[in-house]
Amino acid sequence: MASVPTIYYFDVKARAEPLKVALAGKGIAYKLENISLEAVKNLEEYPFGQAPRYKDESVDLVQTNAILRHIGRKYNMYGQGLEQQADIDVLLEGIQDFIPKIYQALVVNKDESSKADFWANHGDPSSKQSKTAGAHFAYLDAYIRRSQGSYAVGDSFTIADAALFSFLHNVIQPTFGDKLAASYPDLQAHSKRIAELPVLKSYLESG
Repeated sequence: MASVPTIYYFDVKARAEPLKVALAGKGIAYKLENISLEAVKNLEEYPFGQAPRYKDESVDLVQTNAILRHIGRKYNMYGQGLEQQADIDVLLEGIQDFIPKIYQALVVNKDESSKADFWANHGDPSSKQSKTAGAHFAYLDAYIRRSQGSYAVGDSFTIADAALFSFLHNVIQPTFGDKLAASYPDLQAHSKRIAELPVLKSYLESG
């Protein structure tokens, strides 16, 4: 009998969210173990000195996207065929390009000027041709519109949906929700569609 997978992370909504959304979106039960900053100093359990960590009957992994890809392969959330898998990988890397930018604006600086600069450089449609280091909502918006199905890639829920939803729902919409809806209705519609999946209802209601 397969064991219930365990996610080890701090008591905050951050880098573990895509993992939780992916598992919840597929109806997979999991355990969440809250850890302290001291825990990640154990380099045998946290080889890169950071969380999340994920453990099931076959792996003990760190690094968010490595874990997410494992979940995708194991639970059939990694697309149909090599082309869709490549599109999923592109989206995961596209989202990853945002992380240092948004971290600087919302966590390090926190001030309104930094938030305004972030949107001007990475959200305002007029800046999409500027030097963005690959991070612009126009790019994500255009990429998901390439899908032939109703999800980010294809016609079924994948780890790309989990990653994109977690990023928009937990990180972007609380601060830039109105601007996102006005400038990128397809991204907004994707987030709404994923939030309305019945299987995710209990996860979202848990806060």
